[in-house]
Amino acid sequence: MKVDAVILAGGDGAVIDPAVSVKGLVPVAGKPLVEWVVDAMRNSANIAEVAVVIPTTENLGSWADKVDKLVLSGDSFIDNVIAGCGAFRSDRPVLVATGDLPALTPEAVDDYITALLAGRRIRIGFFQERGVLHTGWRKLFLTHLLPFPGMIHVARVAQLVAEAIAIPVPRLEAKVFWDREDERKREEFLRREEIGGPFFVVHPFARWGYKYWVADRFAKVSDEIAGGYGFRPVWTSSPDPEEVRRLREASALCRIRPALCAGEFTLNRMTCLLSRAHLYVGLDTAVSHLAATTGIPMVVLFGPTTAERWSPWNNEGPVEQQCPLPRGTQRAGRMILIQKDWDCVPCGKAGCDGKGGESRCLMEIQVPEVLDAVRELLEDRPDTAVGHAE
Repeated sequence: MKVDAVILAGGDGAVIDPAVSVKGLVPVAGKPLVEWVVDAMRNSANIAEVAVVIPTTENLGSWADKVDKLVLSGDSFIDNVIAGCGAFRSDRPVLVATGDLPALTPEAVDDYITALLAGRRIRIGFFQERGVLHTGWRKLFLTHLLPFPGMIHVARVAQLVAEAIAIPVPRLEAKVFWDREDERKREEFLRREEIGGPFFVVHPFARWGYKYWVADRFAKVSDEIAGGYGFRPVWTSSPDPEEVRRLREASALCRIRPALCAGEFTLNRMTCLLSRAHLYVGLDTAVSHLAATTGIPMVVLFGPTTAERWSPWNNEGPVEQQCPLPRGTQRAGRMILIQKDWDCVPCGKAGCDGKGGESRCLMEIQVPEVLDAVRELLEDRPDTAVGHAE
């Protein structure tokens, strides 16, 4: 049996990108957020038709041609669900998803639909108490309704889900797997760049400009590490054309020119590369979390983000781990997180102006602070890193 899909693509885009008014239209890796979800639904073997509920139908771009129905959004979540479902014939079930799931895959959609149609008895979800209209409907679909956790690390959500169905969690590890083809491509890249010895990775980018550090300081850090430890520098970026351009410009500031991995690796392949590195230096961004899964020494620079909740996960730490401090430079396992110990940190704002501008708390981090952290890590670095191959 096939089902129809309703994608809710509204919401305030300014919470992610101050320049975009509709959340589903915020660009991520070259496509609007909602298009990633549309593609996953459209390529699912179990989806018949796709409808997108969105505040506007004007100037949406070519992705709109992939959907069967565009529905103007209403005043509330429930209104939007009803409007979306009403766009279809009544004899097929309807799957409702939000339009901000860029990691959603067709396989995940198929697995979810198969589980529901097979009558799975356990369905778990989180809620924030906001009245019957916002939370009451979840009780119709979920067998285990869990209150949304407070200030705990996001990785521990998996722990709460497991414990809700009586599965003990003695350890909690974040892993990214890769295959032999990823390893082959990694070795091909290292041979191409004539890297036969130790190397370190610098990822000087984040999705949002307010999480950026100064390019010239990254170059100075890279030169000092390369010159002081004899490691080859490898600088990386996403495939976004603007980011690739910035990568070439920033790396040109280095005295010791780094090898460039300009968006040519998938996330799995990037993790495979990181597992061979002797050190990683980066920002508050996804690649830093990938580096943490490998166990290599790493220095990560944070600005306005709440480290207690979003810091890279230490696989060797306890399940109940948090950053030891609410702010400031601190160490967890092989990671040192650098953040200013200011009263306004973490503010959680998109830059000091709240509109995506620069974050002064990040800009005030100096090169010696980063190099001191590198020195501390490399002085007691184990001989081998922790990686995962499958």
